[in-house]
Amino acid sequence: MSRKYILWLIALVLVTPPAIYVVIAGPVGTALTAKQLCSLTFVSGLEPARAFNTYIRPLLGPGAWLMHYEIDRVRQHVDADSFGFARATAIHHAGYGCVLLRQSSPENVAALLPQYEAKLPPVWGLNQRHRGGHFDNTALSAAVDNALGAPGTLAVLVVHAGELVAERYAQGIDGDTPLPGWSMGKTVTTVIAGMLAQRKFLGTEEVNLFNDWEEDDRAHISFDQLLRMTSGIDIVENKSGVDANSVMLFGNGNTSAYAIGRGLRETPGEVFAYTSGSTMLAARVISDRLSGPDPTADFMRDELFTPLNMHHTWFETDESGQFIGSSFIMSSAHDWARFGQLLQNRGRVNGRLYFNASWIDYMTTPTPQAVERPYGAGVWLIDPERPDQQWMQKLPPDTYYASGLQTNQLWIIPSRDLVIVRLGATSNFFKSGVIELLSAVLAAQIDPHTQSST
Repeated sequence: MSRKYILWLIALVLVTPPAIYVVIAGPVGTALTAKQLCSLTFVSGLEPARAFNTYIRPLLGPGAWLMHYEIDRVRQHVDADSFGFARATAIHHAGYGCVLLRQSSPENVAALLPQYEAKLPPVWGLNQRHRGGHFDNTALSAAVDNALGAPGTLAVLVVHAGELVAERYAQGIDGDTPLPGWSMGKTVTTVIAGMLAQRKFLGTEEVNLFNDWEEDDRAHISFDQLLRMTSGIDIVENKSGVDANSVMLFGNGNTSAYAIGRGLRETPGEVFAYTSGSTMLAARVISDRLSGPDPTADFMRDELFTPLNMHHTWFETDESGQFIGSSFIMSSAHDWARFGQLLQNRGRVNGRLYFNASWIDYMTTPTPQAVERPYGAGVWLIDPERPDQQWMQKLPPDTYYASGLQTNQLWIIPSRDLVIVRLGATSNFFKSGVIELLSAVLAAQIDPHTQSST
């Protein structure tokens, strides 16, 4: 950080409290702006002003007024800066989404990851007959209409027994529009780990995961502890913009190397601490087992995304080529529903086994250390007994979900054969309409024994 920037920062803090807004609008906020604008412009196809106001401005808060950006549509680059002191560049790379450049160049990224052109997925239309036989049509329509009317909602979709029964989208969005899923990527990373476990490439109880950890207590961190957020690794995540997680994702060019270099905050296995750093380390283990970035991208594409017809899904990488399995996933509502059906079917779709059914049992087994909010391995669980979360009491106890920043969520309700997708940019979960959506969809479902809605 230059002396000029430090002096400017101190002066601005004195006249613009609180200081945190200024810090966010500095290096991390600038990098976030460049990266997200690149993804939203060149992957999602949104107009930059809409993308900035919908997704980025709420994250930056008052610091947004410091931000300036330029879009180069020919080279597919985005440059962002805050008053010229902090600068960042992100580039679009076909088949991989956008890459934030820190020390590397577009040419180096292109050499590391060959371009890939996505295929068009098959058309997935509403099954009106199935819907009429299993739902109150009026009630289900009202459920998704109301959900789309909630602040920041861009996509709502409901699948029952593998059939698309309801979907609604904001203007300019459709079922194939890739949108940021943020930490929903943790669930995908955990599924990829299950695919490697099924092939005997990886075990949850493995330790000594990295050579740099051989000489200290980090050698005792297990792969299971990475997936369950009990690794004890010192990568605090509090969304302040100056926390270790923000630095990992936006402050350097090699996210996994940064995570590997961090020490311990807690004894491994003792404390649950939600941090993208743990999943980032799991993603690095996966890449190492698959012999590097390019083979890993091929594996995800050939063994997961393409067979599931998830042709509008990109796991974005850093400039080292490492897929950022904790946070940078771009995927469409239809693709999330297809992925959700894989979870619903316990690892088997159209006769193809992706992972053993026992992996779903593993993912949905509660982590004992997660006492404040139930968590499994890569997914959140519900606790209908909690008096402070009464809305959960209306959900079947086998419900679980993937969740990302700004209330991007994929809900799986096995006992009702339901997959529900909500994508958008709403910071306050309780204003997102998700609770009302879940309740209304369940109520609209017809009980096959009574032929009346529940």
